[in-house]
Amino acid sequence: MPDDDAALRGLAHSPLQTHRLSLTPLTVDDAAAMAEVLADPSIHRYTFDSPPSVEELQRRYRAQEAGPPPPSTAVWGNWAVRLPDGTAIGFVQATVDPPTSTATLAWVIDTRHQGSGYATEAMRALSSALRGAGIRRLVAFVHPRNVASRRVAQKLGLAMPAPHRPFDGEDEWVWDEAAPLPMADRLVFRRMGHADLDAMAGLLGDPEVMTYYPRPRTRDEAAEWIEWNVRNYARDGLGLWIISTPDGEFVGDCGLTWQLIDGVEELEVGYHVIPRLQGRGFATEAAAACRDLARSLGHRRLVSIIHPENVASQRVAEKNGLWLDRETLSRSGVPVRIYAVDL
Repeated sequence: MPDDDAALRGLAHSPLQTHRLSLTPLTVDDAAAMAEVLADPSIHRYTFDSPPSVEELQRRYRAQEAGPPPPSTAVWGNWAVRLPDGTAIGFVQATVDPPTSTATLAWVIDTRHQGSGYATEAMRALSSALRGAGIRRLVAFVHPRNVASRRVAQKLGLAMPAPHRPFDGEDEWVWDEAAPLPMADRLVFRRMGHADLDAMAGLLGDPEVMTYYPRPRTRDEAAEWIEWNVRNYARDGLGLWIISTPDGEFVGDCGLTWQLIDGVEELEVGYHVIPRLQGRGFATEAAAACRDLARSLGHRRLVSIIHPENVASQRVAEKNGLWLDRETLSRSGVPVRIYAVDL
């Protein structure tokens, strides 16, 4: 794997950028700023460590910059997480084992900046970069009471494998490239790709399917829809999947995506079925399979965003145990109903 090794070592020394954050490789010069981040004892309540001194961090960062001694082939990547003004608010970490294409992840955000989605944003950028460099398995160890970090792990597409395998008092969360797909009696799920453009353009361009959208989508917009889901697969391990009958007949799409609702990210089940196959229970069956997958992955809540006049989709939601949670406005200002269920 020489090419992958080179890509991983290059990544470990490269900055990463997100919408709100810069991730810069940690150096000895960051020790003072990180000591301030780690000074709050509450940040260590699940690791049972003590706040480190500047000198301790300097020694640690020198060792990290030097990398593991031979014969180890591991790659150590450590990045400071910075706001646009350069303020360091935490760090993210990846310990990579190239022979198994596995990266073990960790993250810490200053308590003063927690609750703003920074950990998720930074880790999504890092996990996406790792996958792009050839990593096929991501692992994180999270204390069972650390609800915030559990949620970050879920948003990265990680799940606790069965049987449950605690390690040193922490739960193991894993994403594998061979991520599970929903299972249904009459439907087959698979990831969508560029080869599905004709089918997806027909689905999303159909006025009947898009009745409750502002307008049908163009072929170029259908291509963007596919690209969006490909990014979702890479970032979250989830997305909208192609659904078809066992003999290969195209039915539509259905899946799980993260949606921002009233400022909070929620996991949504969404679906579209071609008009000719509507009314046969395919949407209900597909959505139920996605609901069951979300539950098996450890998600605690599932929603569906539905237009107030879309009675058919409201029935699908209710058949799968989702009930009207509230009415609100979508990000584009359109009135919607939020159906939800605790898993």
